[in-house]
Amino acid sequence: MLTVAPVVHDASSVPLLVIGTGWLALGGVWLVIGQRYARVIVIDGHRVAFISPRAQVVVDARDITEIGYGALDPRRMATLYVRTSSHGTIRVVPRLTGLIDVLIELRRINPAVIYNRL
Repeated sequence: MLTVAPVVHDASSVPLLVIGTGWLALGGVWLVIGQRYARVIVIDGHRVAFISPRAQVVVDARDITEIGYGALDPRRMATLYVRTSSHGTIRVVPRLTGLIDVLIELRRINPAVIYNRL
């Protein structure tokens, strides 16, 4: 139906079809990729659990080396990166509720953690 509309009507609806299809594709990609980002961080003793809709990663708090935003993100809108020595980089949603409490507790457990561009 969407592909027949530009043919039946005039050619001015073709750009709208292309733009709409692009937005629809970006939304579909975000639905797939967004399921990988951790949405909850739980600290239990010396274990830190990063929980996303698809998986759960549990690391030792001493394995976390750095937490911060990317260098090309001055407004802090992209994902938060948590770099670990055992599990690589874990991505966390940018506006995590209770992030300050998690950072304070993590600093208490692991004083060697580096906060980068927070």
